[in-house]
Amino acid sequence: SDYDISPENAEFLTSTRPLAEFFDEAAQLSDEPTDCANWIMGDLTRLLNAAGIEIQVSKVRPEHLSELILLLKRKTVWKGKTVWIYRPNAKRALGIAFETGDMPVKIADENGWLQDEDDAQMEEQAVFEVMDEYKEGAVKDYRNGKQEAIGFLIGQVMRATRGKASPQRVNQLLREKLSD
Repeated sequence: SDYDISPENAEFLTSTRPLAEFFDEAAQLSDEPTDCANWIMGDLTRLLNAAGIEIQVSKVRPEHLSELILLLKRKTVWKGKTVWIYRPNAKRALGIAFETGDMPVKIADENGWLQDEDDAQMEEQAVFEVMDEYKEGAVKDYRNGKQEAIGFLIGQVMRATRGKASPQRVNQLLREKLSD
C-alpha cells in the first residue's frame, strides 16, 4: 500500500478484502491512515468481535470512522463552529455509532461531548479562577509536593464549569500552570 503503516498492521488490515476496502476508504476520506489503522485494529475490531459480525455488515462505515478521526484532530465544522471531542468520548461515540449507525458528530452533539473555542476558553478561565481562589491552599500544597492536591483543584474546576470541562484537559492545564 501507499500508506506509512507497519508490516504487521498492513497484514492485519489486508487479511480480508472487505477489511482492506474499509481501511482504504477511511484512510482516503480522513487522510489519516495511521489513525484509521489504529481505530480499526483496536476499538472497531473489539466491537465487531463482541457482536460476532464481520466489518461488511457493521453499521460503522468508513465515513463514520473518518468523521470521528477528524473530530479528534479538530478538523470538523458543525453548526458554524470548529468542534472537537476528547478521546474517551470518541470511544463512546464509536460504540453508539456501532449500535445505531448515527454519525459521530451528531452523537457527540446530542450527548454534550462537542467542544469548541468557547469551551476551551471556559476551561482555561476556570483553571485560572480556581488557582487564584486556592493559591494559599491547594496550589501551595501541590507546589510543596502534595501530589493529591491536584485532585481537589480538578474537582473545583469541574464544579465551576458544571462538569462541561474535560477532566483530562483540566488536569493537563493545571499541571502546566502549576509548574510555571
